[in-house]
Amino acid sequence: MSKKVNELLELETEELKKRISEMSEEEFDLIYSEASISTIENWEKIQKLLDELRKSMVR
Repeated sequence: MSKKVNELLELETEELKKRISEMSEEEFDLIYSEASISTIENWEKIQKLLDELRKSMVR
């Protein structure tokens, strides 16, 4: 996993939502793709990140 994905995994939900809202479309797409295809070592953290990314796709 990239450093950026790992950083996002450490955030609390509200901070994660804020960071996602500040992402460019390109950054969002990259993070979403990386999180989706990564070897998942900690499913719960990845699931939280993917859930928040999916919710914000309504942009």
